[in-house]
Formats: sequence, C-alpha cells, structure tokens
Amino acid sequence: MNQKPNQTRRPSGRRSRFDRSSRNRHHKKPGQNISYIDKKYLAAFFDTFPAAKSAREELLAQCESCDQLNVVIKAEGNMDDAELLGIHTKVKVYAGEAWTLIHERRRDDGWYETTHKEIAPKPSDSDNP
Repeated sequence: MNQKPNQTRRPSGRRSRFDRSSRNRHHKKPGQNISYIDKKYLAAFFDTFPAAKSAREELLAQCESCDQLNVVIKAEGNMDDAELLGIHTKVKVYAGEAWTLIHERRRDDGWYETTHKEIAPKPSDSDNP
C-alpha cells in the first residue's frame, strides 16, 4: 500500500460526505409505481403497564377508528409485551419517559389529529389471482 503517513484511507464501500451523487435520489426502479395511503394514528397514555392492561376494552374500541394505536406508557418496561400487543394488530407499545415525551409533543403539536401519507405495502403474489 503506497500511502503517505499523514493520509487516512476511507473504508471501501463508503462514499465521501462530499459525494452528493446519491443524495435526493428516489429509490424506485424505472417503471415502478409507488402508491401512497393515508394512515390515521391515535395515542393512549398510561403511567404503568397494569393501567394499560386494565383498559383493554377501551383500547380495542379505539382501534376501530385508526390505522395504528400507540399505547404510550411512562414506566420503563417491555415494549414487546404480548398481552398488550395481543389486543389488536394495530397496537404498538412505547414505554419509558423518552417515548412518552416524544408522543406528548406529537399530541401537543396536533400530529395525532391529521392523517399521514405513507408508502403503500407492495401487493404480495397471493393478492394477484
């Protein structure tokens, strides 16, 4: 390797931070159509996991009016809690003070009051007859 002592070599495969050729490029293939869907999010806030679990019926009712229900729990805990996630496939659990702060700011900013565009899932082969 013929490198001068003061030069550092960039790891292979990494681009320079000054190489802007790949920035702002849409990652769709030519001829590929990307469709978007509107998603409605709701949030339910709780202090503890037992409090969230005891509100099962209310959470299930909220799932009927949204595409995703964020169950936000101030206490630290398991965000993969099977009992809470088992309420409905639309339920996502966020636990801890940091997540609570994020979702409280979203609520205060009106984020939960509007729909949000997201890329529609690709149809699977089983969807096509």
